[in-house]
Amino acid sequence: PPRPVTPKACLRHDAGAPHPPGRALPSFVAGRSKEKEFAGDAIARRAVANALGTVSAGSYTPPLTLRRAGVHESDSFIHEVSEEVRRDRFYAFLRRWGWLIGAVLVLIIGGAAVHEWRKARMQAAAEAAGDAMRAAYLETDPAERAGRLGEIAAEIPEAAVLARFAEAGSRIEAGERDAAAALLAELSTDGGVSDLYRQLAALQRVMLLGADLDASERLATLEMLTGAEAPFRPLALEQRALARIDAGDAEAAQSDLQAILDDPAAPEQVRARARQLIVATGGEVAPVEAAPAATVDG
Repeated sequence: PPRPVTPKACLRHDAGAPHPPGRALPSFVAGRSKEKEFAGDAIARRAVANALGTVSAGSYTPPLTLRRAGVHESDSFIHEVSEEVRRDRFYAFLRRWGWLIGAVLVLIIGGAAVHEWRKARMQAAAEAAGDAMRAAYLETDPAERAGRLGEIAAEIPEAAVLARFAEAGSRIEAGERDAAAALLAELSTDGGVSDLYRQLAALQRVMLLGADLDASERLATLEMLTGAEAPFRPLALEQRALARIDAGDAEAAQSDLQAILDDPAAPEQVRARARQLIVATGGEVAPVEAAPAATVDG
C-alpha cells in the first residue's frame, strides 16, 4: 500500500516537480494551490479588461486608456468646433457690416488728413502774409508803402483787413487824407469784415475828418458807436463831445464827458482829457479822491 505523505515530506518536495502518482495532497496544500490559481485568474482578467475592455449585461465598456483618450479627443473636438463657430460668426459680421466699418475709418482718416492740410495751408498763408507786411513796412516812402500794402490787401485775403488799415495810415502820413478817408469808409461798410473792425474804421474816419465831415453824418456815426456794449464807447463819447462843442452845445458836450468819467472801463488818458474839456467849457469836475497810501506792517 502507498505510504502516506507527511507535511515535512510535502514541504521538501520540489514545487516544480510532478506530484508522485498514487499519493494524495494534504488539504492545506491543495487549498493554497487553489488560492494561487484564483489570484492568478483575477490578475489575468483585470489585465484583459484593461487592455480590451469588458462586456457586462450586453454593453461594452472600453478600456481605461481608450476612455481617457476619448475625453481628451472630445475636448479637442469641442474646442475646434467652437473656434469654427466663432470664425463663421466673425466673417458673417464682416460681410454684413464691414462696408460700414470701412466707411467710418475712411471718414475719420480723411477728416484728419483734411484738417491737417487746412492747418498747414493756413499757417503757410499767415507766414506769407507776415513776410509781405514786414517787407512793406521796410519801405521808408509812405506813398510807396501804401501802394505795396494795397497790393497785399488785393493778393492775400487773409491779410486784407490789416493791410487796408495800414494803407490808410500810410496815406495819412503821405498827406492823402481823402484817399485814407475813402479806405476807412469802405472798411466801415464792408459786410465781410467783422463788426469790431467796421466800428474801428468808422471811428477813425470821424477822427480823421473831424469838423470837415457833415455835422449830421458825424453825429449819426458817433451815435452808433456810443452804445452800452460798443467796444470803443469812451472814444466815441469824446468825439461826440467835440462835435457838440463845435456846434455850440456845451451842456450836451459836458454830459458826454461826464459819461466818460462815470465809465469804469474808460482809459485814464481819455478820462484826463474829459476833465480838461469839462473845465474848458465852463463846467466843474469833482475832485479825484486820492488812493489810500499802502501801509507796511511791522
